[in-house]
Amino acid sequence: MDHNSATGPANGRGMGVLDMARSIRAGVPHRATADLAYHVLDSMVSNSESIDSGMFINVDSSAPASPALPEDWAPETATL
Repeated sequence: MDHNSATGPANGRGMGVLDMARSIRAGVPHRATADLAYHVLDSMVSNSESIDSGMFINVDSSAPASPALPEDWAPETATL
């Protein structure tokens, strides 16, 4: 994979919370849904149980894929 050919912002730190804040301000749904949070937690717990037991543990939850941020999404741009 050529990391130099990636598009979009180079620094992704904090983009999730920024996207959430912008979405709330705009009155549109944000990407960090409760379903996604539960699925992340379920995956982490299942991994921990798998490590502890030495067995495969199924992740029973799922979450719909979030749409990608637009290529021109600019975290450094003021939106107020």
